[in-house]
Amino acid sequence: MKVRSRSRTSRRSARALSPSSPRSSTRGSITRARPLLKSGGGLSRSGDVPATSVASTERNHGLRSTTLKAFLRRALRILGFPRASVSLVLTSDERIRTLNRDFLETDRPTDVLSFPLADPGDLEDRGRELFLGEIYISVDTARAQARAARRPYRREVAHLAIHGLLHLLGYDHATAAARRRMTAIESRLLREAAPML
Repeated sequence: MKVRSRSRTSRRSARALSPSSPRSSTRGSITRARPLLKSGGGLSRSGDVPATSVASTERNHGLRSTTLKAFLRRALRILGFPRASVSLVLTSDERIRTLNRDFLETDRPTDVLSFPLADPGDLEDRGRELFLGEIYISVDTARAQARAARRPYRREVAHLAIHGLLHLLGYDHATAAARRRMTAIESRLLREAAPML
């Protein structure tokens, strides 16, 4: 699995487990903070795949989880994955720094981390139910970036969620061409899916 961080310029593949994976108990600090996904998006209609969920370790993140879930579902439909789901966790700089350190060996906070859980081959059948993985967003960094860019905080969170979602689908920005392609898709999704925010 590739763990991806938006702020990091050099990427490396990390054989790691998702922070909420039951087998992640070998990762010390991950286990202590593990109940992140207890917001319970529930299961999909068939009962096989977790439904899209939004959880938060922060009390005052200023966003409605129902709106974020609807936004993610809409983005997935636009991308051609109407039955896929993801988990989004809004967290702090401290928590995302721990994840960044434990999974990418980079001891600093970042804005977004993605933990892809689907096999790349599974992405070929866009019509099937599929849990793509987890996206972690630091609300502290999102607020700071929104202020610096003079744009609404909600828009920044939407952008980070889209960025993380694209990483779950295998997109990357390691080259200039890949970065341009990813940026174009992000812009399109912000236009088409984010007005609801």
